[in-house]
Amino acid sequence: KTGKWDNCSNNYDGSWCELICNPGYTPNVQAGYTYQNAATCTGGVWVAHTKPNACLANGVSCPALSNSKTMGGIWTQSCTGAGGAQSPGTACVLTCPVGTIPSRGGVAYCTDGGTWNAGNQICQQPNSTFCPPLPYPVKFGG
Repeated sequence: KTGKWDNCSNNYDGSWCELICNPGYTPNVQAGYTYQNAATCTGGVWVAHTKPNACLANGVSCPALSNSKTMGGIWTQSCTGAGGAQSPGTACVLTCPVGTIPSRGGVAYCTDGGTWNAGNQICQQPNSTFCPPLPYPVKFGG
């Protein structure tokens, strides 16, 4: 456990709780929230202002992804090149040229340990050697 929710005002609609991370961890916040390390009660549901991995070890990030080994694919621009290091919980999408598909689903997630779970994907031809199901009943002969 890397942190806890604390200092909750109450549990009514509009209430909030603060995320307190253990020493050596920092809240993994989402952009656009005024109270970055909080959750608010909205319509009976707690909405966290943090990314899925609420508290992250300080200094952990995934390296920038490279387009050079994707066989023509392009990773999300923010995930490549200078400044492409990403925090855990970040998803990057591989876009392939027309007529090809990603080998492993086209999405890579930065893990808590600072590695990509599927960053070694390539763009490949889809499997086009299958036949569609036969209609029933099958009529033989002319």
